[in-house]
Amino acid sequence: MQPTKPRTTENPSISQIPQFVRHTLAHSKLDHAHRPYINSARHKHATTRIILSFPGLVRLIPHRPRDAQTPPLSPAAPVEKFLLPSPPRHFREHPPRARSRGVAAMGSLPALSSPECAPHPDAPRATVEASDLAPLFDAQRRHLDHFFDRLDMKQAAAFAQALLDAPGAVFFTGVGKSGIVALKLAQTLASLGFARAGFLSPVDALHGDIGSVFPGDVLVLLSKSGASDELLALAPCARAKGAQLISLTSAASGADCPLAAACDLNVHLPLQGEVCPFGLAPVTSTAIQMVFGDTVVAAIMEARRLTRDQYASNHPAGKIGKTLIFKASGLAIFNLTVGEMCNRNPRTITADAMAVEAMAKMESPPSPVQFLPVVDHKNIVSGIVTLHGLVSAGL
Repeated sequence: MQPTKPRTTENPSISQIPQFVRHTLAHSKLDHAHRPYINSARHKHATTRIILSFPGLVRLIPHRPRDAQTPPLSPAAPVEKFLLPSPPRHFREHPPRARSRGVAAMGSLPALSSPECAPHPDAPRATVEASDLAPLFDAQRRHLDHFFDRLDMKQAAAFAQALLDAPGAVFFTGVGKSGIVALKLAQTLASLGFARAGFLSPVDALHGDIGSVFPGDVLVLLSKSGASDELLALAPCARAKGAQLISLTSAASGADCPLAAACDLNVHLPLQGEVCPFGLAPVTSTAIQMVFGDTVVAAIMEARRLTRDQYASNHPAGKIGKTLIFKASGLAIFNLTVGEMCNRNPRTITADAMAVEAMAKMESPPSPVQFLPVVDHKNIVSGIVTLHGLVSAGL
């Protein structure tokens, strides 16, 4: 590793130098293996100039006026240990490769889990049995039933109507797993083609992306707790832009749900609990958010009477696109006769030709075929040779 150009900071006081040096090292982009143990030149003045060079030395050089004759610091000048002790011998011979436990060096993968979390080598292999899954799926079913039984349909209808009546764009936003659900719902709504729909990152929105929000747009904020700091910071900014705010939370409106108070409409998504050993991982709340959002989208499709052709226009590729395009043009295909669809000038072969020649003709450009008509010298068909027959014969 080539030494980098020293970075110079003028005149830090002596009392600030240790903290300054530690701060610089803590924020450097070097891994622990390349961080130097610091040495400094002996200093005698109250003000100094500190020079950092990586890898290299941190030297405290007496600061003097520009007109003073300051001899350059000789490499052999006496230095004293400063701030950090001399590295032990084993460190010099075998420097550690990672910066610290659990923290990866820049540009590398995260370190392996700590020994406290890693399984013991002598421990039995962890397994998941059907008997382990059954009670978890039963618990998930109970949690979902709790949601369906207690969902306020008036709130759900008000939410669907707000999306239908939106004069502008509809944006979805959220943090963490709720943000992933928000992204999915935005993409699903956009695929209907009724209105502009998209995902708005709450962090990026506060750094300029909120410029895409205009008066009349709808912003849907997803949050399990209803107290996400990023969404609470975004809500007043979006309101100042003239957007209508709708929150989807599993916390009921009140003191425990400040996001609901900041929005024009709050839809409560009842949550009995998370199917998680600690009750913390969002493995049920996100399922509820997804089920609720997709069901509302289905209601919007019915309300707008979305046709198959309209849906196909936004899905030109994939299995959905192929299925819908075939269905849309199916009637025209079924009205064609064989005579209208047949090739009037097909490839042919004579009966005395070799089988390998027939195979070559089948595979020749512009596109391969599955069979060849066998004709006589008067171009009358006497039979058909198929690709399957040639392959079965051993070609």
